Amino acid sequence: MNIAIIDDHELIRVGVAGVLHDTPHTITVSASSAEELFAALEKGTPCDMLLLDILMPGTNGFEVAKRMRTEYPDIKIIVLSVDTKEYVITRVGWSPRNDGVGEQRVLLGVFEGANREDFMDALPLYVIPEKGKIGTMSYADVQCSRGFRYVRYVGPSDARCNIAELEFYGHPGAGDNSHLYQVTNLPTVSIHTLNGEIPYDKEHQI
Repeated sequence: MNIAIIDDHELIRVGVAGVLHDTPHTITVSASSAEELFAALEKGTPCDMLLLDILMPGTNGFEVAKRMRTEYPDIKIIVLSVDTKEYVITRVGWSPRNDGVGEQRVLLGVFEGANREDFMDALPLYVIPEKGKIGTMSYADVQCSRGFRYVRYVGPSDARCNIAELEFYGHPGAGDNSHLYQVTNLPTVSIHTLNGEIPYDKEHQI
């Protein structure tokens, strides 16, 4: 696979290239800015996947992603970015993978927010109530006032790798606990286990 990476930190670009050195993949573009990336792509440099930094000076990663989806829709994008500030998530988006089961397997998928790297303090942001549509982004407003450092998508039981694209929207801030997400009018209980281990039984391990 031909891979392009765009990051304004040379150390990151060199590190990623080192990780991929002994794999079948090839770094065809190593760019420090959007201008360098698109100049290479316009010359016809082969690229199957883009590793994209979001927080860059000048043209940021969001703007790069929008242009990529318009001009190079066949190139897959993986976001590689670090921002440890808390964000209040206000909206999420998703699209199922393109195959015969992807649409159904996003049903009951969960978006979560957390402030611990291991997600042991994670809270639900949104539960997908219906199947998706291949090639189409679905969106939902998030009703959770707390800010989080980390976000993720958790597929329903026995449904892995069934998401083609995810989007998170929000604003910086620690937020508060005035409103937390509820699936129904009844209280929502979210249980997490260390390293995702499935409990043996509720008497001994819960």
